[in-house]
Amino acid sequence: MKKIMILIILCIFLTTGCQNSDGKYTKTSIINLISNPEKYQNKLVTIIGVGNLEFEENQLCLSKDDLEYHVINNCLWIELNPEISYEVVKKYNGKYVIIEGTFEMKEKGHFEMWAGAIINITRYELWER
Repeated sequence: MKKIMILIILCIFLTTGCQNSDGKYTKTSIINLISNPEKYQNKLVTIIGVGNLEFEENQLCLSKDDLEYHVINNCLWIELNPEISYEVVKKYNGKYVIIEGTFEMKEKGHFEMWAGAIINITRYELWER
């Protein structure tokens, strides 16, 4: 039984981590993306934040307060992959979500107000503890 558990843990460990040419996602935070954008430019990232999908305000924020009080510097512009239904995931507005997509530091969203962007989002799910 211990060997099976070790193998499971090892498999999980090997399938997570940094993304380079092998297509793996880097698990990171909004803080890291904002403070070190060059490090994550054009990398596939997995990130958790408060999602919001509205006309001209598609964003992922660090906290619910940042969303509520429009602290845009603590938020990233987000663009869904066409395979994800905007209407289906819109029900998660104001809730913590986990997303996966490509970080683009030069993309700033509508009126270039955000700190960067996650584009081509292929995963957008409710984050539950």
